[in-house]
Amino acid sequence: MIKCFQLINGQDIIGEADEQDSAWIIRDPAAIHLVPQQNGQSFGVALMPFIPYAEFNKITLHKDKVMLEYEPSGDLRNNYSRMFGSGIEIANVMPK
Repeated sequence: MIKCFQLINGQDIIGEADEQDSAWIIRDPAAIHLVPQQNGQSFGVALMPFIPYAEFNKITLHKDKVMLEYEPSGDLRNNYSRMFGSGIEIANVMPK
């Protein structure tokens, strides 16, 4: 399942997460960054590889380093899936 985590240092990450006893195994982790929009009035979200120079795509995230865990919004989930996952997007509305 795709989950988001806010670490105790304030950084947010998203990834395909599997829970274990005292840790989460995160496949294809990505850092979530807020970026200002051109109008200067709002922010957008950018996803970047969590550890860009690593040769692996899986990390162990110990639960004592997690301040928050949360479900991503539909847009964030779709952006993550498009960039790091299957590319399948979840529809926001049902077709008629």
